[in-house]
Amino acid sequence: SAITTLSFPLPRMEEGIDYVPKNMFHTSTELRTVVIADGIKSIHAGAFAGSASPNQCNYTSFTIPSSIEEIQGYNFSYLSGFNGDDGICDLSHTGITTLAAGLFRVSPGIKKVVISNNVTSFGGNNVFEGTSITSFDLSNFTITGAFPTYSFDNCTKLTSVTLPESGITSIGTYACRNTAITSIDFRNSKITALSSQAFSGCTKLAEVKFNQTATYTAAITFASATFSGCTALAGQPMWLPAQNRPTGSATVPTGSYNAAVWADIDPLPQWYYGHGPVPTPIVPTP
Repeated sequence: SAITTLSFPLPRMEEGIDYVPKNMFHTSTELRTVVIADGIKSIHAGAFAGSASPNQCNYTSFTIPSSIEEIQGYNFSYLSGFNGDDGICDLSHTGITTLAAGLFRVSPGIKKVVISNNVTSFGGNNVFEGTSITSFDLSNFTITGAFPTYSFDNCTKLTSVTLPESGITSIGTYACRNTAITSIDFRNSKITALSSQAFSGCTKLAEVKFNQTATYTAAITFASATFSGCTALAGQPMWLPAQNRPTGSATVPTGSYNAAVWADIDPLPQWYYGHGPVPTPIVPTP
């Protein structure tokens, strides 16, 4: 019969083992309760991952010891359930410092992830893609350059993300596509580029704030379909650097890949260029 309860290390395993091997319990769809013993330091890639439906895993109870120092990529991916209805993955008592690539990818069963201040970076792309988390605070993170692609893609219940105060200069492809975020604040960073479909399909996004005090040497660039489908931006005020001021007969800001960057937003946002206060956002009529 299938194993439904697991305590690791398993009996008769080599004494002194301090890690869960790669893919060891991959697609163990009947497994419900997991207890990892104190002393285990690392969970290797994919050890407890499921796979695409109907082979997602559903853990009703999952115990992670404080001795854990590393959880490698895709370990909790493709999970339909985790720790019951709460869906909480609590890593705050562990020693991990990085959220590995694809760690929670396509896991609707993950509803909340709790981390300590020791976690300061993403180890790659797709970390939260397709989860059911509602918010996440990255203010303690160190992210230099591009914000990873697919980070929160299709997190349809995500309403807010707090970004680090510095370091990010661009937002990766599909980073926040199809989320429920209502506003995004870039004022503490000097964003110069937003990649393809970074926020496409965010129908509740009604406010985008850029850094009004930074001295820009070039226009902020918007790749294909960056804000396409962000219907709540219709008619809303948005400040942009002076370099984004359109020229000639253009109707969208300089730096836009094409008009499709702003597709399905009608009327278009009210753009303001150069330094100065931005008018208060318009509150939509119920």
